[in-house]
Amino acid sequence: MYLPLYNSPESLEIGVEAGATVEPLPKRQEKPIVVYGTSIMHGASAARCGMAFPAQLGRRLGTPVINLGFAGNGRMHPEVVDLLAEFDPSVFVIDCLPNMAADLVAERTIPLVHRLRRGHADTPMRRAAPPPAPSTSMVSSRSTTQRQVPGYSSPMRGSTRINRVTGRRM
Repeated sequence: MYLPLYNSPESLEIGVEAGATVEPLPKRQEKPIVVYGTSIMHGASAARCGMAFPAQLGRRLGTPVINLGFAGNGRMHPEVVDLLAEFDPSVFVIDCLPNMAADLVAERTIPLVHRLRRGHADTPMRRAAPPPAPSTSMVSSRSTTQRQVPGYSSPMRGSTRINRVTGRRM
């Protein structure tokens, strides 16, 4: 069930047939996908509450998704990275660049990768990126950030199972 992101419901009713019972589902055995990033991950730009990227991903793959998208605040904070490291996911999807200036990217990217690798040496990591769209300031800002940070991709080049995935390939 997907509830509205910014319009908080004051009440909620779910109809069931007379005599029906509601029971919890069994605990899922598969590892979740953990997504961390910006308002896009959060779902701020989705037309409807179930259309956020992480919700669609979970439905398409039939896999649980833990959505740690923070509007305006996905900035690779060390405390959040420590929280990420507590999960045991099938994959990490990281998309923080639109919220970060070049100096923060330079300061926090390599520590994020190293911290997650300490407990998850073989867990795949995906760096999300939007499809090319020169008319948007976000893409311009992101590509500028990548050019301004020497070795931006270096933590990815030296590690296995870390890939940059553009919006079209996701």
